[in-house]
Amino acid sequence: MAKTKTLLKVVGTALIVALVATVTTVSLLGSSQESEALVAENGGVLQFTSAGYTVSEDGVSVDILVERVESSEGAVSVYYYTKDGDAIAGEDYVASEGVLNWVDGDKKAKIITVEILDNQVKEGDKHFTVALDKPVNAKLGSPIVAKIAILENEPAAGTFVLGAESFELNEGEKMKIAVKRLGGSEGDVVVKYKIQKNKDVASPFKGELFWKKGDSTDKFIEVATEEDGLVKYRSLTVELKKVAKGAAIGDPGMATVHIIDPKFGGFLDFSEPAYSVNEEGEAVFVTVDRLFGTAGTVSASYVTTSGTALEGKDFELTKGKLEWLRGDNTSKTFKVNILDDNEVELLETFSISLTGSDGEILGYAEVNIVDNDVK
Repeated sequence: MAKTKTLLKVVGTALIVALVATVTTVSLLGSSQESEALVAENGGVLQFTSAGYTVSEDGVSVDILVERVESSEGAVSVYYYTKDGDAIAGEDYVASEGVLNWVDGDKKAKIITVEILDNQVKEGDKHFTVALDKPVNAKLGSPIVAKIAILENEPAAGTFVLGAESFELNEGEKMKIAVKRLGGSEGDVVVKYKIQKNKDVASPFKGELFWKKGDSTDKFIEVATEEDGLVKYRSLTVELKKVAKGAAIGDPGMATVHIIDPKFGGFLDFSEPAYSVNEEGEAVFVTVDRLFGTAGTVSASYVTTSGTALEGKDFELTKGKLEWLRGDNTSKTFKVNILDDNEVELLETFSISLTGSDGEILGYAEVNIVDNDVK
């Protein structure tokens, strides 16, 4: 009997130990879950400040605010994304997604900016949504979906624009410039236009174009020039001046007509006034254009000059000559090598000058070197 009692005692002790261990395990698991819930609760609540936003189709962009309320303890984050409604990404707005972050103690609202696209087509109001998901160390509140309404901006009678903002016309010739009716076509519309007064222009300086209700076909402004016997560059502007109520003038509403003189050699200039290159990018390629004339042979010389970026340290001295033969208006390109000095210097710049064959300065271009050593 003594052995039996001892055996029972051992078994009983084992049962007690096992029971205690089980209770301890459950207690520990419960503490872990409670701790995680506490972290999420202490991190605060993330939500939109409003369930709806409104923006005009020509509003460029819309800002949507996400707030952190109830607590600012610890670092938290939340994922956001856009979703199509009857507004389509790539046609009516630019799709966007990302993560918003708050550091410990930060309760400032964060901004989601979504770009709006104006397609100049009358389609009525449209909408899309922005949603919050996957919070880290915080909880989602309400609202977590914001509806963005894009309000139609196209007038019922339409928007009137020129076919382009720049044209070339040979001296002594004429051309037709298209005027387009976009968006709506309700009602009869008269569009007034003006041609900049110029002694070389044979066209009327003012005029009107007329569209009937439902008519969205292109109408044309005719521009004609006369030869003046002088070798020089000339230009004129064509501008849409006034439309009836309910219609609008869009972009471009003004165009420049460059008159090409067959005896004029043209202009030489940099295609861009400024270039940017990473310090580790090895080289920057610079382009020079010949514009508005191709008579004879023309040339220009280029040379680099130090600024905050230094020759031999940040870039290689580069100089040379570009030449265009008669009838040639192709762009010419040259290369400037960039040197990586492994020093933290932020943004540095140098310039390139372009000089004509007569010594006249034709233009300057600035080159910005973005340092790759900045951490």
